[in-house]
Amino acid sequence: SDLTTDTSSTHNTFTYKDLSCWTRNRQHYTNDTIIRKTITMPSDMTSKHPPESSSAKVARRVQMDVDFTATDVNKRRSAKDTSTLTTSTAPCSSNEDIPAVPMELKSVVQAVEVLCSQTHRSRLADFSSTELDFLLKPVVAALENLDAASLLSYKSREGSKGRRFSDYKPMHKFVQPALRPGLENQVRYLHVHEEPEKYNIGIFVFPPGSRIPLHDHPGMCVLSRVLHGSLNVQSFDVIPEQKNWLKKRFGNKKSNTLKSVKLPKKKLSAPAVTSLYPAKNNIHEFKCGMDVGSNGAVVLDVLLPPYNFDERDCNFYEPQDHGRILKFVEQPPDFHCISGVYGRLGSMD
Repeated sequence: SDLTTDTSSTHNTFTYKDLSCWTRNRQHYTNDTIIRKTITMPSDMTSKHPPESSSAKVARRVQMDVDFTATDVNKRRSAKDTSTLTTSTAPCSSNEDIPAVPMELKSVVQAVEVLCSQTHRSRLADFSSTELDFLLKPVVAALENLDAASLLSYKSREGSKGRRFSDYKPMHKFVQPALRPGLENQVRYLHVHEEPEKYNIGIFVFPPGSRIPLHDHPGMCVLSRVLHGSLNVQSFDVIPEQKNWLKKRFGNKKSNTLKSVKLPKKKLSAPAVTSLYPAKNNIHEFKCGMDVGSNGAVVLDVLLPPYNFDERDCNFYEPQDHGRILKFVEQPPDFHCISGVYGRLGSMD
């Protein structure tokens, strides 16, 4: 098992080095049949344009089909136009086909599924940050429109002048099973849904004063929506000439540092959405403050693709020389990420 069971309590514990095991033994990969839209350009047009890179072609196809829906699929299957569809099944052709996730997350999952179907022949790491900004717009929009209060089962009440407020509560105290003494300030993880080698959706629950140490996301895009509370985020960029740093790291065991650029620290408060890309903000740290009256923070993460042990393992760092150097370190011994269940959210398997 990828989980380390704590025999002194009833909960399962997995460390952040095991973030690859957010898959939690879901390593039985499937080759989903998906729809790929191909754009056929007239020959008199293609001759006037220089050759495109594969990533540019995919970005152009996605731009022409950003609102690609199940209705479009059915119409174009019977239509004879310059667009052709290959294969026969869309990953999410209707709401009924969307995986079993909370209703509030259906639009997020659908946007992610469409993105995966449109880019399935190209890795997101092959796109530029500008291209990724465009490609991920539908997913960002779905996250921005997410009803966080409903997802977290916060009760709504009437306020003054007809305004409605949510009764926010210290969610970390309600995640089950409860933690044994000494672990109360550890981050909790609620698994939502995963498609192996495509994406993972999960929720992190931060008690006041907790943190996720400085870590990376090799070759991945991550979209984070703050559902409740506030977090301080410190991010780093790896210098461009080291964009193949992961290969260097494992190819040369003597190399244990990276040259980096320390970015300005940010405070993210609900309902902010933030993103990181393979070459932008990829290494970061989350800290939850201990302000008076704070109930901690809750963050929804969408990982594209998820961690795995072979190509996208999680590495930890320690900044040196005012952030100009990042040194590889072992997982901090005081950090654990502990799985749990909160209402409809989470899993203990």
